[in-house]
Amino acid sequence: MTDSARGWWWPLSLGLAAIHVWLAARMPLTAVPPAGHDDALFIRLGMEMLNGQWLGPYTQMTLAKGPFYPLFVAVAAFLGLPILAAQALVHAAAALVLARALRPWLGGDVAALLLFLLVLANPLGFASDQMRVIREGLYTPLTLLVLGLAVWAVRLRHGPLRPALLAASGLGASLAGFWLTREEGPWLLPALLAALLLALAHDARDAGRALRWRRTLASAGLALLVASAGVGLFKAANWLRYGVADIVEFKQREFVSAYAALTRITPPGPVGRHVVATPETLALAFAASPAAAELAAPLASPLHTGFIAHGCEVYQVSPCDGASRAAWFMWALREAAAAAGMHRDARTARAFYGRLAAEVNAACEAGRIPCAPARHGMAPPFDWRALPAKLDRMWEGLRLLALLPGVAPPREALSCYTENCGASSPTGRFLSAVHSTLFQPLPMLEMVGFRRAETPPPPSLDILAYQALRRPLAAAIEAYRVLVMALLALALPSLVLALLLAWRRRRAEPLLAVALLAGLAVLSRAFLLAWLDVAAMPGINTLYLWPAQPPLAVFALCAPLALWRLWRGPRLSPGSSSPA
Repeated sequence: MTDSARGWWWPLSLGLAAIHVWLAARMPLTAVPPAGHDDALFIRLGMEMLNGQWLGPYTQMTLAKGPFYPLFVAVAAFLGLPILAAQALVHAAAALVLARALRPWLGGDVAALLLFLLVLANPLGFASDQMRVIREGLYTPLTLLVLGLAVWAVRLRHGPLRPALLAASGLGASLAGFWLTREEGPWLLPALLAALLLALAHDARDAGRALRWRRTLASAGLALLVASAGVGLFKAANWLRYGVADIVEFKQREFVSAYAALTRITPPGPVGRHVVATPETLALAFAASPAAAELAAPLASPLHTGFIAHGCEVYQVSPCDGASRAAWFMWALREAAAAAGMHRDARTARAFYGRLAAEVNAACEAGRIPCAPARHGMAPPFDWRALPAKLDRMWEGLRLLALLPGVAPPREALSCYTENCGASSPTGRFLSAVHSTLFQPLPMLEMVGFRRAETPPPPSLDILAYQALRRPLAAAIEAYRVLVMALLALALPSLVLALLLAWRRRRAEPLLAVALLAGLAVLSRAFLLAWLDVAAMPGINTLYLWPAQPPLAVFALCAPLALWRLWRGPRLSPGSSSPA
């Protein structure tokens, strides 16, 4: 570490991190206690963990989503931290890890501080829709942490053994948390695999390539081993508690097979976008499968019709066509199975879905019901004819990331110090679990016990503080938007020129590799969400795009700096190589 870094970098960066966490602690939470598939679920599972009951009694929701965010909620509650501040703390730590990892390649402390600020001051974390008790608040910092530790692992792989082992082990541990938080973890794998291949290609330039390859592969292998062990611990805990080793039952082979079997039945006529089941296809399943017939009554209940109506509302289908759409049918299927008594324990549920899949697929193969070819997953087959639509939605996702339209802090906030939060209601329990006193006024809060005071109270100190902070925060978000747009306008031509210059000068520039890998991560996330948006469910929105914003900031800064370093750097001789 340089004297300048010891003198000013750490105090300044830690001070900025503290301000970031302090701001987050004073933001109004979007409290959605009725959200049984998101906010309320994570609070319930987290409180079960805090009480030493693992994920609590088994229901159809217990293993519906990854367990790492509920664990995080439990830790934050145990420490008494407001949930938004706890997420901001992890985000700041991950930003520090990445900035210090890239500092030698960035060329100094000033550039490292600028990168730290770019990834720390992510405006999406202060937007209304993101201020919920929801996984992206942790998933985005974990994405940043994985990228930062991957850079450390690459940089240290040929150095002293202990730092190399620590970096690889840290990468593996962060990958485990990343994988256990959400279900679409593979979007980051192309960038990580490309990083490994680039490191191996760089090692090939050295005379001692065999030894360097072994060290690189050993680091990658250790990271993979630690990640697998971390995931395995959660699998073991679920097996001991529930009798199944599944992390998320939406990935369970039997459930996936049952969903695929029901959605391969061919409807008698054309259907709308994202439709996976109709009343006609379900009637065929009920007639052909005794297991499916047990779901007939639950799938005719108001709960299922509510899922159908919500799908029609989202896709603006009026009058509603009565069909089940992908984003909601998977939940409706589980709710129906639970109503039929099939989720009394995890093994019973798994056996039921296996029986359902076998019976429906057998009817399809025997020709008793019209079916499409067998499917082996929940996602529909890739349709090349839809590629233009997917690319169009991908472009829309990239536009949202770059321009951040409509991203602003909430206009209003209510305080539990002056309003009746319904202490004996789900709202009061919800807010006490997340240690927040400010929340955004939402009509649905009245459904769960919140009532405004009859006489408007004078603003409390936390309300006054937020009112004072909101306008400067909105101005900072606008300044960030302008800065990132300017950097991106510079980064795209810089990347092209840097690639040409690196080729002509035969120079391996680490920052160019970082820019390429960060860009690959952004494109992977955007394309995955675009594919989901066109084929299955609404995917292009700022909440789902949030994890791709830090890699976009890295790309925006590193591409111009890579061009600058290549322009100023010497041309390498044929037998030399640049450090990595």
